[in-house]
Amino acid sequence: SDSIATAVDISLVDKDLDDLELGGAIIWTPAGDLAFVRQYWVYLVSSESGANRSYIGMTPFGTNEINLLSDQPLAAFSHVAVYIRSSLAEQTTPHVSGLNDTHA
Repeated sequence: SDSIATAVDISLVDKDLDDLELGGAIIWTPAGDLAFVRQYWVYLVSSESGANRSYIGMTPFGTNEINLLSDQPLAAFSHVAVYIRSSLAEQTTPHVSGLNDTHA
């Protein structure tokens, strides 16, 4: 199963002061069996299932934060998803967290 390792407690600290725009640190906590984890790929998505992905970036294992540049339109995105990548493949079922356009 590719859900043995996951990213939990995903949150976005929104530093963008404009309505309907996001920007700031996306942070998460690794959980599970992390032996084969190599990278985290982060996306904005339009559903809990990870539909309509918009790539934010990638971080190596051991880095549990990525910066979302300011002025990112909220558009149809409702969640942020963190997919774990091993040396073989990307996780098929990511952990997702709802977005809230509230300013820090």
